Amino acid sequence: MKNSKLLLFALLLGFVLVLAACGSGSDEEETAEPENGEDDSAATEEEASTDYSVGLVTDQGGVDDKSFNQSAWEGIEAWGGKYGLSKGDGYDYAQSAGPADFMPNITRLVRDEYSLVIATGFLLKEDLQTAAEQFPDTKFALVDETVEAPNAVSITFKEHEGSFLAGVAAASKTTTNKLGFVGGVDSPLINKFEAGFIAGAKSINPDIEVDVQYAEHFGDPAKGKLIASNMYSNGIDVIYHASGGTGNGVFNQAKDIKQNDPEREIWVIGV
Repeated sequence: MKNSKLLLFALLLGFVLVLAACGSGSDEEETAEPENGEDDSAATEEEASTDYSVGLVTDQGGVDDKSFNQSAWEGIEAWGGKYGLSKGDGYDYAQSAGPADFMPNITRLVRDEYSLVIATGFLLKEDLQTAAEQFPDTKFALVDETVEAPNAVSITFKEHEGSFLAGVAAASKTTTNKLGFVGGVDSPLINKFEAGFIAGAKSINPDIEVDVQYAEHFGDPAKGKLIASNMYSNGIDVIYHASGGTGNGVFNQAKDIKQNDPEREIWVIGV
């Protein structure tokens, strides 16, 4: 799933650049032919890209969460590298420790005149909606929720479909018929991950048990580790997490168990 989101960010930025290139001409009609008969469309896109800048506002958990925020940032870095841009010169990010940072981070990137400001996560919906209305000359994008403004786009996914396949994989691998799901914040979005995972697992074995627990945070690996410890202690051998940086704790607990008992078969599926 991480790779699919990274690819989408690269495609989104490419699409925005094409729009920028198409809208950068004057009202006067130009009839001059390209020199040497060459197509100048590539040059036009390259010129537009150097004039275009992108700022990312992370959700809680940080840009190095090995999950949601990081995949978005890596997509932007890939786009910037393609056009010879660098961090602070063409693209940058503003890291949010919590909701109190959302609006200040969005506002800072707008005032720094970034052409497009991307916000990762449904928790930023209200602040991004406000910003889109206050700053009509800036383009905005919101991931995993919808925002209604002429200068904003919404990027959503079918999380339940990939989660269904994760459930099929987990149910096919378990030897205890006990699975675990660790969610970040209990919300309609993460509920889609949960529902898809359970449906996929039960399509293989209707009697399989799925323990569902929410950490109520996307950046609390200690809570994720504690939940995973309890699940593994209760006989669960496959855990699927959709909890951002909190899921790092799930992986760490699995690694600790394997280090102490290399023969034990336990698994983690991450988002």
